Amino acid sequence: MSLKLSVYSELVKAFYSNLEIQESTLISEVYRIKLVIDQSFFYVLTQLTSEGVPFEGTLDDDWKFDFSMHDARWLVCTNQADMIVRLLAGSLALESRILHYLIVRILLPRSSNLAQVSEEDLIVMWAFHTGQKIDWAHLVWYRMHKALRLNAPLPYPHLVTLFLQHFNIPLDSEPYVPIKRSFLIGAAVVASFGYRKERDGSWVKKGAQPNDDEGKLPVEGDSSLL
Repeated sequence: MSLKLSVYSELVKAFYSNLEIQESTLISEVYRIKLVIDQSFFYVLTQLTSEGVPFEGTLDDDWKFDFSMHDARWLVCTNQADMIVRLLAGSLALESRILHYLIVRILLPRSSNLAQVSEEDLIVMWAFHTGQKIDWAHLVWYRMHKALRLNAPLPYPHLVTLFLQHFNIPLDSEPYVPIKRSFLIGAAVVASFGYRKERDGSWVKKGAQPNDDEGKLPVEGDSSLL
């Protein structure tokens, strides 16, 4: 999430089009330059560690005794949310709503159904809220592997730029999308969730009573929400 690299869309497509994964090694080719990234080198480039549960989208055995779908929903939703029907982002408390926004766009990016909270999303939010450790290196590697399927979304474009730079792929003449301040989660994004900013700097649900603190989120010192 801290990568601040431009995105080269055509080169991202080339990277994934030529990507093979052989014995825990990423192998691709861009501009006839071969990119070979084994697991240990992957840790070095990404600065991700292998600590935590090797999560792959479904409930891991290490979490089965602690996790329940009902409790996880109760943990991330507002008090008014229906605990039985399909879970949508609009039912999430504000902190969880922002976390879900990050999950579906950055951590576990997908190209459709962004307003729906999948079981995978719910497990990740539960892990964050309860302090469970996730092996992010393993998860990123796994998601890149899934991108080899037909018509799959191509995840982690900023990470691909990191790989391209390391292997000296020529980028000067390539069209790119630069990082902008607007990529931050700003006030407009939070307002689109159905919240308004109070004079004291906190965010409350639109239509909430003055004494209703549900979903209230202070933003002191957080310039991305100003």
